[in-house]
Amino acid sequence: MLKRVATTLMMTAKEACWAAQPDVLKRAYWARIRDIEFAALLRSTKLGYIQLERSSFGDLNKENAQKLVSAFTRFTALVGLILGGSEHRSIIEAFELFKQLMVTLSECETLRILTITNNPCTIGINSIRTVLQEGRLQHLNLTNNNMSPKDTKKLADYIGRCTALVTLGLGRNEIQDAAENVAAALQRCTNIKKLELTKCSIGNHTMTKAAGYLAELSSLTELNLSDNPIGDEAVASLVKSCSTLVILDLSSTWLSILPRDTCRMTNLKVLNLDNNKRLV
Repeated sequence: MLKRVATTLMMTAKEACWAAQPDVLKRAYWARIRDIEFAALLRSTKLGYIQLERSSFGDLNKENAQKLVSAFTRFTALVGLILGGSEHRSIIEAFELFKQLMVTLSECETLRILTITNNPCTIGINSIRTVLQEGRLQHLNLTNNNMSPKDTKKLADYIGRCTALVTLGLGRNEIQDAAENVAAALQRCTNIKKLELTKCSIGNHTMTKAAGYLAELSSLTELNLSDNPIGDEAVASLVKSCSTLVILDLSSTWLSILPRDTCRMTNLKVLNLDNNKRLV
């Protein structure tokens, strides 16, 4: 049943890159989880990628929810896990054993990708810490989890220990001045290539200070700051500092004039300036 469910999926271009391990079942997706499908999951020990997004955990009783967490100890080939809520329901609220799951994942030596998105309540930063401090994660996406500046500053401490990070997504969280803390923490992540901070309420002053830290990230090639109230001063600092960028998204910001130093960004191939109404 699990194999039948998984093979009916339509994969996006990004998800298609997950097909790197031919001997494991790459990804499982459920619109609803029922006991018959759940039983098949428990028998599958070679899962490489699991997506539990917009799933109805109400179909699992408490006993099976516990079994599901315990099952992760047997997924010795697990590389990626996606836990996504919906607009009205948090998967973390539905999944009562979230903290225990994070502890289990911290012991998974193969885990490299963790995505926890679209949760209307604040995610448990302390719970995620157990995974981050192991330092094995390469891709972390925590988009749209109602994270506050205080939450993000706490998270930044843990991000600094995750030195293998290649991509980090914190978009659609009200992180505000904590963006500086994130940029400072990434100094220890020497392989970081992509940073996504869309719609994070980051202002001019914070971004200007964060630019000094971002300048030290020699491997950073993609930066998304769209839909933030940053203006000319902050953008000028970024352009002057981040010479390694290949992709820079400044759409829907408060930019009114393109900095002269933009022409010195010799590696830049994509510059998104859409919906900058002040730009002349």
